[in-house]
Amino acid sequence: MQSEKPMKKYNQTEFADYLIDRGIVPPDKVESLLSLLVQKNKNYFLGDLLIDAEILSPEEVRDALAAFLSLKPVTLNENTYNPPQMLLNMLPIEVVEVFRVVPVRMDDDSLYIAGDMIFSLPYLNTISKYVVGRRIVPLIATRADIRWALKRFYNIEKDRRGELFIQAIIVDALSKGASDVHFEQTSQQLNVRYRIDRRLHVQQPIPNEYVAEVIRAIKEISKLDTHTVCYPQQGTFVADTGHETIKVIVSTLPTIHGESIVLHLDRGKR
Repeated sequence: MQSEKPMKKYNQTEFADYLIDRGIVPPDKVESLLSLLVQKNKNYFLGDLLIDAEILSPEEVRDALAAFLSLKPVTLNENTYNPPQMLLNMLPIEVVEVFRVVPVRMDDDSLYIAGDMIFSLPYLNTISKYVVGRRIVPLIATRADIRWALKRFYNIEKDRRGELFIQAIIVDALSKGASDVHFEQTSQQLNVRYRIDRRLHVQQPIPNEYVAEVIRAIKEISKLDTHTVCYPQQGTFVADTGHETIKVIVSTLPTIHGESIVLHLDRGKR
């Protein structure tokens, strides 16, 4: 069952304006951080910079983001969160690990799930496909709270979101006979295209909320410099799809909106 209604989509500039308009952060501090975002990475979460600069606490960022998105914040710790196994079983472990969400409570027609501060609202409908008979109600927690809940109740310690996204895309691309996967950043999302029989075929784009993590994961597993965006890089990694092991050749190229990345799926070399 799908979530009850479409929710406001996160926008970095609008969130910055919200912080200023509500008097949460002084204009000069927001403007300096926005300038830093352009230098650092357009897809880096503004809330992380506010926390790193000790302008706001993680809880203050959580509450501000929740109010901005018209969602409710939630605290997860030993005193507030001790879910029964039946509740934990409401979401498959794969969904929990990929989307970094945990079930918080449920009633007759709703399942309340918490995600961290870069919770990807566009994927609510995907998550809802795994929940029968209940609508999904999203809540926002701090990243530390989500980490604690995942480790405590699922024994998940490493954030593998980007890595799992890449693995899923590679498996899908191979199943469709693709030789290459093309990623191209825009101001709104990460476009994905498969090269099949020498032609590029458009696939579902990756929402802006996940772009930085996906690009970072690609660079990390292919041993590239994660901080470099100004010049091309090349690297390789080995992907295990569960059915075969293939060599993936990675090429990055700077663009006006960030980077363009190509994964060449070399099935001839294991």
